[in-house]
Amino acid sequence: MRPLTLRLQAFGPYATPLSIDFAELGPHRLFLIAGPTGAGKTSLLDALCFALFGESSGEPGRDAHLRSQHAPEALPTEVTLDFVQAGAQWRIRRKAAWLRPKQRGGGTTPESEAVTLWPVTAAGLGPPEEKKAEVATRIGEILGLNAAEFRQVVLLPQGRFRELLVAEAKPRQAILRTLFRTAFYERVQGQLREGKNRAARVVQDQELIRRGLLAQAGAETAEAARADRTALALALAEAVAARLTAQATEAMARQADEAGRHAA
Repeated sequence: MRPLTLRLQAFGPYATPLSIDFAELGPHRLFLIAGPTGAGKTSLLDALCFALFGESSGEPGRDAHLRSQHAPEALPTEVTLDFVQAGAQWRIRRKAAWLRPKQRGGGTTPESEAVTLWPVTAAGLGPPEEKKAEVATRIGEILGLNAAEFRQVVLLPQGRFRELLVAEAKPRQAILRTLFRTAFYERVQGQLREGKNRAARVVQDQELIRRGLLAQAGAETAEAARADRTALALALAEAVAARLTAQATEAMARQADEAGRHAA
């Protein structure tokens, strides 16, 4: 996944609208968000995760502080992300749940989280998807990652890189498997194993049939059965020849008898 543009408002320490153009990075797929402590680096990672999954970057206590405490009351917390995945461009916009000031009178009214996903084409934005569950499913299909996997293989919040380095072999293997998308090769291996098992079962069944036929033929091996078959074929040919000879002799005898009766 390659981010193109990140726009956020009333999010974390960013009270006013902010736009970041990741397209300026060009072909560089690995980049570092650097700055002094408290500059808002992790909040940008939070914004990426929030736009895609409705969650923060996973740092402890982040989810409770996504809305900026300094934002105007009427400004909703909103993040919009344009990104490219597998050659296709997408735009996702997510608004956090918040207490919106009432349009008439005092007080506030709650508004639920809202999300919209569009495909981006040369002609503009395609048909939107706005149902939260369906957007979540579609994002999973597009990225091939859930929120936890995205945090592990696409971004590493400050202080989390060491966790990847010191992870046990099995968790690290799972991370790398997801990172390099080896699921296709695992499916190929699985299909090859299934094919091998099917072939082995066919061979086993044919072996049972072969043994049964040998038992019926009274032979211990296929070579012995073939030898017996040759001998039986020769015997059969001889029997057929003998039968034909006998039939011919019998026919000649009948003809001779009939000729004798006519002569008498």
